[in-house]
Amino acid sequence: MKRWQKKYAAHLMLLILLSLTAIPFEAIAGSIGPAAAFRNEVLRTSTGEAPLVSVMEAKDLPGQLVTVQGVVVKNQVRIRGGKRSVHIQDETGGIHIYDYRGPDAKAGNRIQVTGVVGDRQGLLEIRPTAAPIQVLQKNKSVPAPSSLQMADLNHAGRAEALKGQLVKLPGQMKELPAGPTDGVYRIPVADEAGNVITLVAMEGLLDLHEIRVGGTYEITGILSQYETYEIIPQSPADLVAINPNK
Repeated sequence: MKRWQKKYAAHLMLLILLSLTAIPFEAIAGSIGPAAAFRNEVLRTSTGEAPLVSVMEAKDLPGQLVTVQGVVVKNQVRIRGGKRSVHIQDETGGIHIYDYRGPDAKAGNRIQVTGVVGDRQGLLEIRPTAAPIQVLQKNKSVPAPSSLQMADLNHAGRAEALKGQLVKLPGQMKELPAGPTDGVYRIPVADEAGNVITLVAMEGLLDLHEIRVGGTYEITGILSQYETYEIIPQSPADLVAINPNK
């Protein structure tokens, strides 16, 4: 009898305490069971010690090693020093993969990347480690661009939620640069209220002779940031004249 009391006294005390609280037992059990099961699943499907997380979760883990999966929204491009740049999206958001070191990534490829989440002048990105980058699927549907107005850039919640994703917005060309800087053209684009975003185009991507200062265009590209917000088109078709003569 005494042995039974010692063995089960702690259990009885816990049940009494639970019955006196306002927290339903189902809530306590739910917070322990499914969450723990999810964490175990993440660890089982991760690469090394990098947990498999969504893009949104990765953005909350700066400085940490993570694994993400997503669909490439635009073909990879070469940037400074010949390094490759790729943008991917999943159902939670988009993110830049800086210094991509895997097999050729084409729009519609679903890839898995392991790397450290870093911040580059306000832009969160993943910097891959030596772990192999995998192409999981090909010919996936590329997410449609989200419509955006430049006034939305004044609302941090709206802009930050779309940063790293494919967007489209209208804007008027304010001026054209005399030439590229570090291999890119940086073109200020504004709306009627004076909100400005920078169009960043790789050298050779756009024919500047076809662009009219003062003209209004619909621009499709990746919403990015380098101190201020940028939009990065990746083909001539990403620039469509709405009213090229004004």
